[in-house]
Amino acid sequence: MSSAAARMNAVRAFSILLLCFLIHPGVRANEVELTVTPDKCVALRKGLTCYQTLRIEFSASNIGDYCLKIAGQATMLQCWSDTISAEHRYELAASRATSFEVVDAKQSVVASVGVTIAWVYKRSRSRSRWRLF
Repeated sequence: MSSAAARMNAVRAFSILLLCFLIHPGVRANEVELTVTPDKCVALRKGLTCYQTLRIEFSASNIGDYCLKIAGQATMLQCWSDTISAEHRYELAASRATSFEVVDAKQSVVASVGVTIAWVYKRSRSRSRWRLF
């Protein structure tokens, strides 16, 4: 076999290996999507508590064990085993923005999403002063 033919065979073998590596399902990174609906809560005035029922959904490309939690807190809201997607309803009572995270079995954050707080009135109303003249 000539060296040109050997190189051509090596290139073909490498191409086949690369193609197998790219299409093999176990090679993909785990992609997790986290959504919250609605993503905004409206309170009457700035600083007041906003109350809203949230629908939190996640889906992953790989089956695994996942937990939902509020960012910055250690307590898990809910955990699921051997799942690829799940839904959770949460009764939000907050006066500032809140972020939710999905963590995997290693406690690594794999996705996060936030809920913003908006206000109808930004300042408190000033008392009107009546004048007779």
